[in-house]
Amino acid sequence: MTPNLRAKAVVCAVLVGLISTTGLSTALADQIVRGEGIASAKLAPITEPVIVEIRSEGDGPVKVKPVLKGGGKTFAWVNSIGPWAGTVFQEQESKPVIAARVTAPGPWSVVVKPLARAPKVTRGVNSQVIQLKKRASGTLVKKFTFQGQGLFKVFPISAKGMSGFSLIDQAGPFTGKAYLPPGTKYVAVVATGPWQMN
Repeated sequence: MTPNLRAKAVVCAVLVGLISTTGLSTALADQIVRGEGIASAKLAPITEPVIVEIRSEGDGPVKVKPVLKGGGKTFAWVNSIGPWAGTVFQEQESKPVIAARVTAPGPWSVVVKPLARAPKVTRGVNSQVIQLKKRASGTLVKKFTFQGQGLFKVFPISAKGMSGFSLIDQAGPFTGKAYLPPGTKYVAVVATGPWQMN
C-alpha cells in the first residue's frame, strides 16, 4: 500500500504550565501531531513565534512545510533525508499557520511548543532552537563547530521572537564565530549533523 493510502494523522493538545514572561503568551498547550506517510495535518492556529519539534523514523526524503490560513508562500521546516529529528523556529506570520504538510517514508511526529521552552544547551544534532542563559546585553561572540556535510546556518532570535539575519551560512564541516547582536535570547541552528557552540 502506498504512503498516500496509508497516510493518517492524529492531533492532540497537552496543557503545559506557566512560562516566565518573555513578551509572548505565558501559557500555551503543546500541539502534538502524529502520522505516517504523506498527510496534511491540521493545527490549532499558530499566531505567535514557536518552536516545532519534528521526528521522522523512515529512511528516505522528509519534507515538512507549514500551511497558512488562506494560502501563501512558506519555507519548509525540514527538507532532508530521514531518519531525522530536530527542532525548528516558526516566526509570526501575517496569517495564522493552520496545518503541517508532511511528506515522509514512514512514521513521523510534529510537536509545536512555546518559544520560551527552548532548551538551554550548547550542542546538538541536526536543527535546533536553543535558549541562552540570559538575554545578551551587548554583542556576544560565540564559536560554532559543525561536523556535518550539508548547509549550516545560525541566526539570532530576540526574547519577543523576532529573528535576525543569518550570522553563519556555510557548507560543512565548519568552524567559526558568530557575533550575536544585543537583545539575543535564542539561537536557531539549521543543520543536518552534530554541532557545538562555545
